[in-house]
Amino acid sequence: MANVGLQVNEGVANGVTPFVEASISNIGILMERQRGIPNLPTLVTSLQEDIVAFGAGSTGQFGALVMNQLFTNAGKNGAVVYGVRIVGSGAVAATGNVLANSLTSTLTDAQVSASSVSAGQVDSFTPAVVAIGCTYRIFIGDYYISFVATAATVANVVAGLLAALVADTAANPASPFNTNGIVGANQATYLQLTGAVGLPITYSTQVLSTNNIITLSAGQQGYADPGTWGNNLVAYLYPIGDPNGLANAYLLQTYLNGSNVESLSASTLASLVSTINQNSKYLYATAVNTALALTDVQIVTFTGGTDVTPVEANFYPNYSVPGAPTGLAVLDGLNVQIIANTEFHTLTMANQGKAYAIGRSNGGIYLANLPYLATDSTVASFAALLQDNNADTRHIATYDLWVQTQDSNGNNVWIPGIGTVIGSGYVNVPALNNNLPWIPPAGVDSAFTNVTAISPSGLSQSKINLYVQRYTTNVAVYLPGYGFYLASSRTCSTNPLYMSVHISRMTDWLIATMYANLAFAVQKPNTIDLRRQIVTALTVFFRGIYANGGLENSVPFTTAFQVVCDKTNNPGTQDRKLLNATIQWIPTECSEAVVVSLNRNDGILSLQTN
Repeated sequence: MANVGLQVNEGVANGVTPFVEASISNIGILMERQRGIPNLPTLVTSLQEDIVAFGAGSTGQFGALVMNQLFTNAGKNGAVVYGVRIVGSGAVAATGNVLANSLTSTLTDAQVSASSVSAGQVDSFTPAVVAIGCTYRIFIGDYYISFVATAATVANVVAGLLAALVADTAANPASPFNTNGIVGANQATYLQLTGAVGLPITYSTQVLSTNNIITLSAGQQGYADPGTWGNNLVAYLYPIGDPNGLANAYLLQTYLNGSNVESLSASTLASLVSTINQNSKYLYATAVNTALALTDVQIVTFTGGTDVTPVEANFYPNYSVPGAPTGLAVLDGLNVQIIANTEFHTLTMANQGKAYAIGRSNGGIYLANLPYLATDSTVASFAALLQDNNADTRHIATYDLWVQTQDSNGNNVWIPGIGTVIGSGYVNVPALNNNLPWIPPAGVDSAFTNVTAISPSGLSQSKINLYVQRYTTNVAVYLPGYGFYLASSRTCSTNPLYMSVHISRMTDWLIATMYANLAFAVQKPNTIDLRRQIVTALTVFFRGIYANGGLENSVPFTTAFQVVCDKTNNPGTQDRKLLNATIQWIPTECSEAVVVSLNRNDGILSLQTN
């Protein structure tokens, strides 16, 4: 360090603890997904957690495939991802109601003459309650048909159930009712199902009142979750003491696509609502009148869920509603260093990402994917909009990369390479190098996994030079023995001080680390001893960075790092509540171009012949 004003002794002074280092590879990524609470960052650390939170892939969406690439290429290191689902305006969550006081009616099997029904039996249905708005259900096991009464007459209910039965068996050949056949006679009076003569068919019925206890919506974490995925939900609510439930609690079992995905219980209906909203990954509950009685098993089917495809503007940072940011703005304040989106790869989206990353108070770098089959002019257009010669532009990097992988059906598909870039470069490479923040996210350590082809491929050396050196756009290449890997790591800045991704990330890391670890100096007497503690703590910290290759090693440590906290930058004329510490440091650069010269020099040989 510069020998000015203070004598600095190595070691940790009293009151100073070793620096706790900030995160370097936490990810914030905006996606279009099958499910997930819109504009709510959700932490996932594995592919399994991602699927639970956001669902499987859907046609037309890149999100699930990109996340699969991210976690696959991160490998055993895992990844810390704040995923954000973006939906279009008007998306709706599927809903269903838990209705009160279900009343059981009796179905009676009666043998009838051939003149009434040609060989079979009639099941007479007489509802115990007839009222407009009541739901009537006929079960075989757990399978049922239903009808909501539109008139307070038995005839209306029976006719409605018959119509529902005919529609069900016509649309669903596997319906349990279909195995018994349908008889058309006496439909105005009886619900008629054929079966072996003299042998009863096992049916049960429910008549549900119009009194709603709880409205259930597709959801999670106490929020409704829009989308057609919710239409595949069914919830079974067992009253206390039910043979299939619990002796002292209500039991709620949730099924998605026929599989039991969740079971929750509570001693009261009111507490069940709270339990759902605190713990469920599939439901959101709204109490309507939890004082009503629930005496029979309720089967809640969900309908009305709709998807709306988002537009690019839904991904832009938006603060128009106070306290409810949307798009990129929801990442404000989160501990993320890498920011991206999976769906939109346009100049306007890249510019929005750049502006957002520059404005973030806690740093970060936005990674923009160029469009599929980008031409030279497209690459040049991105550079023209995004490049400049200042420090701010270190907060964005662009990648001209699409990768071929397989969808859930095993079909080859082309997807944006941003997930592959993040997993292989920004997560895996640092992990293989002791998680040091100054490691460039590229090189052979970033070899891709689960990628069968890339676009563009087979770039000439002159094209690589053009894209990387002139347009500061990063590319991937193929090398036998290694496979596909990232060949560059530049930001969009044309200033030599800020054009390397690893230096940008290291700068953010240093700021965050020092912000957390120098808090001890706030609200302390502004003394020479306090200044000495600051200088000592910083010197010890940066010496460790120097020893691990984070500072330029071709010069002594005292040249690569200097810190001043004395009279020269804290003059007696300034506010005595202010304390300044100035750090000068020289980061290490990466070897972007390696030239190996192979020269023939046969002239020095003396060749002899016989």
